[in-house]
Amino acid sequence: MKTNLEKLNDEQLEAVKHYKGPCLVIAGPGTGKTTVITHRVMYLVKHNRVEAGKILVVTFTKAAAKEMEERFCKLPGYSKEYNGVTFGTFHSIFFRILRRYKNYRLEDLLDEKEKYMIIKSIIKSSGYSFFEDEQVIEAIISEMSYIQNTLMDIDDYKPDSIDRNEFKSIARQYESYKHNNGKYDYDDMLTHCYHMLVNSTQVLKSVREKFGYILIDEFQDINKVQFETMKIMASPLNNIFIVGDDDQSIYRFRGADPGIMFEFSRAYRASAQITLKYNYRSSKAIINSAMSLINNNKKRYQKSFQTTKDMGIYPSVVRVEDFEEEAKIIREKIASRVKQGGNYSEFAVIYRTNLQSRAIIDAFIAGNIPFISYDGLVSVYNHWIFTDILCYFKAALGIEKNNSILRIMNKPNRYIARAVIENALNKDGDLIDNIIKSDTLNDLQIRNLYELKDSLLRIKDMPPGKAVRYIRNFAGYEEYIRDYAYVKSIELKLFKEILEEITSSAEGFTNILDYIEHIRKIAESVRSKYRDNKKSNSVALMTMHKAKGLEFDRVFISGAVDGIVPYYREAAISSADLEDERRLFYVAMTRARNELSIFVPKHRFSQKTSTSRFIEEIDAWLKDYKCNIKSGDIIHHKHFGDGTVREINKTSEGCRIIVDFKGTIKKLSLDVLVKNQIIRLN
Repeated sequence: MKTNLEKLNDEQLEAVKHYKGPCLVIAGPGTGKTTVITHRVMYLVKHNRVEAGKILVVTFTKAAAKEMEERFCKLPGYSKEYNGVTFGTFHSIFFRILRRYKNYRLEDLLDEKEKYMIIKSIIKSSGYSFFEDEQVIEAIISEMSYIQNTLMDIDDYKPDSIDRNEFKSIARQYESYKHNNGKYDYDDMLTHCYHMLVNSTQVLKSVREKFGYILIDEFQDINKVQFETMKIMASPLNNIFIVGDDDQSIYRFRGADPGIMFEFSRAYRASAQITLKYNYRSSKAIINSAMSLINNNKKRYQKSFQTTKDMGIYPSVVRVEDFEEEAKIIREKIASRVKQGGNYSEFAVIYRTNLQSRAIIDAFIAGNIPFISYDGLVSVYNHWIFTDILCYFKAALGIEKNNSILRIMNKPNRYIARAVIENALNKDGDLIDNIIKSDTLNDLQIRNLYELKDSLLRIKDMPPGKAVRYIRNFAGYEEYIRDYAYVKSIELKLFKEILEEITSSAEGFTNILDYIEHIRKIAESVRSKYRDNKKSNSVALMTMHKAKGLEFDRVFISGAVDGIVPYYREAAISSADLEDERRLFYVAMTRARNELSIFVPKHRFSQKTSTSRFIEEIDAWLKDYKCNIKSGDIIHHKHFGDGTVREINKTSEGCRIIVDFKGTIKKLSLDVLVKNQIIRLN
């Protein structure tokens, strides 16, 4: 049987040859999980004589399912008779089942955009004032999905986005809309399939006969409804083969739970367990640093990895003044490498929140660095708060004046009724003057309008940075945001960060028109670049959540400061949230093949920062590495060549070693040598 099995390591081979019964394969980053899955499918068909049509391979994205199928089809020994193997996402597999047994139609599926617009319409028609707040609507949708993905009763759920009664009312109206119009959404695909299999013995029997062998990729991303459905499909034979890494479980907000991997071991006590221990992606220094970090998590499968690469370059921690300087240094490092013959596609910039991309994209556009934004438009320039600020600017300059004034008229609240504004719009002349002339206003309302006119006159000739601060502090916009967050029970931190980011973005421009043009160019550039082929010669920009599954030669991690990495809202962070954040940082680190640079800005929004607690954790392995050096070892020094360690002396300032470089004796600091990758053990 020629399937290149001789190229597999022992653990991979053991997993590939697993035949019947449950099996858990723990596969860390770069350990060849796709290789294992595709080779196992081939082994089942060719060696175990399993009918191809009885094999189901499930993963989470269309791209991953397509790649898996393509790699399977390219294996030596493949023939067209193996086309019966089913590769797909959870949603596509569950839809096929629903279509076959319940006549579900694709045209009745609500896509995410339609779902958003329906829920927004429900919010507006219900009289809730946050119907224009994109962030709140997305948070509501996310929480509604979480309830379904975890099979939770809505009455037992306490939402973070809005008031509980408002949330339940919106969710129930949405369910009524779907029921009355014969529609379903992506979350329904999962729950409807689950309930159908639970309630129909005949359908379940048919599905079990169809899929006798189930393989699940990226198992750490699975949620409760997916797991429960897979369990009943696999029973009673339980030929369920899962591949995942609990250390890369980063979608808890969607309902994914790393604890499900432990639950698998409890549910299938006779399960085989195999750990893939060879990392084929990253240098030893990167893997050692990443493992030093993730080993601080308590709730995890203990594991260690060996790399097929040498020590390589130790991850560097780059301390910079602020996020603007960080972006410029990243730009310069990339430009320098490209001048030396490198490619832009070697690089990725990874950040915790999409807000951080603003400074990087500004710097890249200024330096003509091509990039791909994996998260689409920069959120700060796409946020309703930024649109409000921009409308103040446009109203001051007379650009789209009436529309701009309409948006900011009651931000902050100037108590001007919509009917009064609409009546003024029907008259010639200046809109604010027309409103002032209305005979229905009291003295407070008139005073507020004169203050607005005065603010717009002042803003007109200010540099944009100063103008943003004026709008925030003197025009009352920041107080409006504070009140808005309080009334809606929304966390204020993000709003404050957006305002600060807008202020930072406006600094350095001498007039408002130049700033508006800058924003237009950025929006146009990011929109076109997001549509580009992601395999083009461009720097990849992405959040840590988007980075999973990708790899690059050189990676920059932005903003490694407490409050961002780890991200937390309150003064303290729960142990569960901290472990989530550590997994995110681990995922970001392990995207790097050869070089990893972690940036620590000293200031953010003119406030001092604290270095991320994760930075100290990634250094722990160096202590063990230094301890492994002993008298008599042969080391290689970058400048002095090979030498023999004659003596090691521990002092209060660290370790010093005496090395004989072919007759030349040198006394050296071991700490400095190791930290800066000046020596390596031969």
